[in-house]
Amino acid sequence: MHDALVIALSSPILVGIYKEGILVEEIRSEGMSSDVLAEIFESLLKRYSFRTFIYAKGPGSFMGIKVTYLFLKTLSITLKIPLLATDAFFFNQNSPIKAVGKLYFVKNRTTIELEPID
Repeated sequence: MHDALVIALSSPILVGIYKEGILVEEIRSEGMSSDVLAEIFESLLKRYSFRTFIYAKGPGSFMGIKVTYLFLKTLSITLKIPLLATDAFFFNQNSPIKAVGKLYFVKNRTTIELEPID
């Protein structure tokens, strides 16, 4: 059984396939989540059996987050595979995440705020 990790907060969209915590396949796609997630998972579901789906629930593109959630939640319900989520700071050691202009999302303990960074 494998776990699928999806980070679709901006481009590129990243999908990692893990077995017992070890990365066995990485997929990067420059497309929009609404265009590429179905194509990526059509291929993955033919090759792997999944134990869980995990995704980064933000911060990032609201549309990307929403499309990713709806896509994975639909798979989760239809295939009876648990869907887990965490914020993107979990995957980047709490580094600032680009928002717009000179603004970045920054995690301060339990809150995520926008701060200017030069």
